[in-house]
Amino acid sequence: MVFDVKQIENLISRLSQLENVLILAIKVNSSKRRGKDYASEQIMLDSTEHITDYLNDIKENYRKKEYLSVEPYLGDKNEDAIYFLDIKSPLIQEEYEKLINATVSSDHENEDIIFNGDALIVQGELINQNNDNECHLVKLLTYRKPYTILKHKYKINTRNIQIGKETTFEPIKNKVVSLPISFDILIYDNILYFLNLNGEKFFSLERSFHKTCENCIKKIKETNIIKDINLFHESARKGHNPRRFLSFDEETLENLKNLEKRKKIAQRFNIKLSDDKFLVENDDDCTKLIKLLCRKGMLDPFTENAMEVSSAKKWDNK
Repeated sequence: MVFDVKQIENLISRLSQLENVLILAIKVNSSKRRGKDYASEQIMLDSTEHITDYLNDIKENYRKKEYLSVEPYLGDKNEDAIYFLDIKSPLIQEEYEKLINATVSSDHENEDIIFNGDALIVQGELINQNNDNECHLVKLLTYRKPYTILKHKYKINTRNIQIGKETTFEPIKNKVVSLPISFDILIYDNILYFLNLNGEKFFSLERSFHKTCENCIKKIKETNIIKDINLFHESARKGHNPRRFLSFDEETLENLKNLEKRKKIAQRFNIKLSDDKFLVENDDDCTKLIKLLCRKGMLDPFTENAMEVSSAKKWDNK
């Protein structure tokens, strides 16, 4: 079940009720061949009261935030939206499983992690008292370093106080834990919510974008509706284009196989035809066609003028 904005706000308001809370520093290693690898180290606070205070601060911080909608993750970038993915989505499944396995087996002796994490996870169990005390796992993730060095920060020299000397201050030399109250990802059961797109850094999404792009290009090639498919393929792999293919619409592609519909769309969107195929002569032509195929190009229902939109979904007729 995917939560709406109100349900997510309600979940965040209950963070202080989490039980069996773990705070984990995450070390993230990236390689072109393997993608992301993860290791974790538990950050242990000396009192459960500190954990409760921390969860309350997170909760209070999110009272100030206003989200407008919860949308499927299709590569869009709307700051007012929360984007969701199933944890079994092929975009993240492999690396998500590696990440979770790393949190299960914290490595207390790995010097690469201790005081050197790249990210932080806070996780705990939430009891649903309205449903036979059903237990749900909640995770909060942020791609921010949990350890920091406080430059030009000083603490009271307690040794001088003990021997009656004048009060002096000495530098804080050791790294300290700095726990954030803002997070990039919220996970409830099997649904992952991007609270902001900084959370994309946890996964090799660029690899997933390109894989999706290649699969879509293969389908487009089979329709034989583009004059220079090699130029189109080359352009589709550049810049922001691979990301756009997350919202690739096979229904649109199917419609464009019809010559009359193709002529109408070419006229409306000012795309040239040659031998009844879309003519792409440069990157701009290719990007225009990609936007059309990926639900970023629409016709105004009143004027039938072509319009570029940031995202599109079917109208709710309820």
